[in-house]
Amino acid sequence: MAYPYEDISNKIAHLAKLHFKSIHDFAKQSNVPYTTLTSILHRNSAPSLKNLYKICICLNISISDLLEETEPEIVITDTQTKQLIKIYNSLPENKKDKLFAYLQGLCD
Repeated sequence: MAYPYEDISNKIAHLAKLHFKSIHDFAKQSNVPYTTLTSILHRNSAPSLKNLYKICICLNISISDLLEETEPEIVITDTQTKQLIKIYNSLPENKKDKLFAYLQGLCD
């Protein structure tokens, strides 16, 4: 399956949204200055190799994963997240829908 994003900036932005509440959180965790990160995400500048490495480490992917045209596998290392996924997978479909709706409500 081809990755649906046109460039590295969009791919980084997509993955950051999956992992972080905000760009500020992403910048802090990746140790890339906020202004540099926003410039990369808005395609005003290409990331340096050093910043690309920091971004990939923070997103738990390799640089080759980022450059590939397929979606990178997301590796979950957080114990609480693993437990949440295990519980979710054990639920019947109707309860999965309810849980998903509840989680969306929490994010609003």
